[in-house]
Amino acid sequence: ALSEFPDIDVEIYEAASQLAEIGAGIGIFPRPWRVIQVLGLEEEMSKYSEVKRREGPVPGFRYRKGDQTTGLEFYTLVTNGNMMMFHRADFQRVLLGRLPKSYKIHTSKRLRSYTQCASGPIEVFFEDGSTTTCDVLIGADGIKSAARRSLLTEKAEQARSEGKHDEADTLMARIEPTWSGLTCYRALISTDELKQSAPHHKIYTRPTQYLGKDTSIIAYPIGGGKLINFVAFTARHDLEHSPFDGPWVSPVDRSEFAPFFDKWETEAHQLIACVHKTLRWAVHQVQPLDTYVSGGVALVGDANRNIDVVFLSPPWGGPSYLDAPLTVSETATPSSGEDTQEPSVGEHPDYSLASIQPIHGSALFSLSRQITPNIAYYLPRNTRLDEISDLLKVGPQYGDGDADPDSQEHVEVEEEWMGRKLKALTCYFGGLVDGQEALF
Repeated sequence: ALSEFPDIDVEIYEAASQLAEIGAGIGIFPRPWRVIQVLGLEEEMSKYSEVKRREGPVPGFRYRKGDQTTGLEFYTLVTNGNMMMFHRADFQRVLLGRLPKSYKIHTSKRLRSYTQCASGPIEVFFEDGSTTTCDVLIGADGIKSAARRSLLTEKAEQARSEGKHDEADTLMARIEPTWSGLTCYRALISTDELKQSAPHHKIYTRPTQYLGKDTSIIAYPIGGGKLINFVAFTARHDLEHSPFDGPWVSPVDRSEFAPFFDKWETEAHQLIACVHKTLRWAVHQVQPLDTYVSGGVALVGDANRNIDVVFLSPPWGGPSYLDAPLTVSETATPSSGEDTQEPSVGEHPDYSLASIQPIHGSALFSLSRQITPNIAYYLPRNTRLDEISDLLKVGPQYGDGDADPDSQEHVEVEEEWMGRKLKALTCYFGGLVDGQEALF
């Protein structure tokens, strides 16, 4: 992006010995794809994807309950434009190919720290003992970010000088990443090998997330359809924020994670059987900050990683919520404009958030709002709208609640139709609501 401004001199410092094209799969949804378009990278980037760009409503990921002998497909994500899928090496290759020749690239330069003062350039120190200076420093040095450490230390020292010792202690406590309790196992599967045992597997054309209790699998084709990106997750929520015992990334055998999926459906077993080389990643997290900018320094990428959006799709309490049909005339007609009126066969009883298990749906929402204001809540079609509206009163408050109605936070309710039947509601909060993007 900065190459559009020839008067800005850019130097790139890479910790690795070379700009290697590493990694597995990457999926780009419509909103970030618009950034690719603005940068003029769409045509070249599209050469490396097995899918063609499509506009309008497009079915994307399918979601299956996979932790049972017969899997259950319960939801299909529909996006305004499709997700583009790549091998991460191909994605990086395009970006590197577009770097201007005037940019200086330095490898084997791992950041140690930086210092900045009110006037003069920022001084940057590397682990090999070398130094450099700059006017603006963009720290994209990963989850163990030295730039983040320096930024927080700088802010803590300033707070302590002003007598704000508690604030300084809080800032220092946010430096070190903590284990999330999640472990993921990444692998690339040969499509040709999978087709030998599962020629009709749906993963060739449908990206899929298989879900289970404390376990999940996500898979989709990349590399022009020659490979399947495979990631299996296991969760130990009781160990969140505890130290991880061992290296954060290491090669392991398939036997380490396969037993967690022994009782899963056939689709999952067919994928796991084709996994040969696996990298185990201990998923770490850092606490969110009030700002990721200090003077001429900004943090991006994993150096400032926190959760932007939470998608809630909790158990609805069993099939009893469908014990009576919904009268279509009581709902809005879908945007397709087709006639959806059906004979009324009984009014469906209201569904309360109290029916959500294992905790009240309102309490679940309140916990999520402590992480982010941006929540998508998937609920039964007959959920009480007054209870949905009242969710804005629980947990942390966003927007200007004391001002006029136009400046207050709103909730946006989207009806999910399948043909002539209303199936569910998706309720959007925070920056997911049209006109409230500032809450992101």
